[in-house]
Amino acid sequence: MKKSFFLVVVPIVWCSLIFSFTASPFLSGSTTFSLFQQWFGLDDEQAKMVNFLIRKATHVMMFGFLAILFTFVFRKKRFFFAWLLTTVYAVTDGFYQSFVPGRTASIADVLLDSVGAALALFVFGKKNHFNKSVDYDSVNGRGKSSE
Repeated sequence: MKKSFFLVVVPIVWCSLIFSFTASPFLSGSTTFSLFQQWFGLDDEQAKMVNFLIRKATHVMMFGFLAILFTFVFRKKRFFFAWLLTTVYAVTDGFYQSFVPGRTASIADVLLDSVGAALALFVFGKKNHFNKSVDYDSVNGRGKSSE
C-alpha cells in the first residue's frame, strides 16, 4: 500500500513542479533569451538559438520523465496510459499557460511534450536489463519480488 501510494504521489509532485514553471512569467522565452545574452555574452542570433534549443529540450525532458513516472502507476498497458496521461497533462498545462501573463500557449509545445513522452517511454521500454531486473507488480506492491 505504501509503495503504491508513493508511486502515485511522485508523478503528482512532478506535475506540480511543471505547473510551477508554467505559472512563472519569469521563465518566459523573452526572459530566458535575455539571460542567455547576459550570462554568456551571446549576440541575438546565438542567444535565440540557445534559448530555442534549451527550452525545447526542457519540454522533452520534463514530460519524458513524467511519462516514465506514470509507468509505475499502471499495471496493464502501462506505456500507453503513461503516454496518454502525460499528453493530457501537456494539453491542460498548455491551456493554463495561455492565461499566464507573458506566456503563450503553443500547440507545437504540446506536440513536443507528447513526442518527448513517447520517446522517453520507447527508450525506457527498450532497456532490457531494467525490464528484466524489475518486477513491476512488486514495485507497485501487487506481487512478490523477482529476486
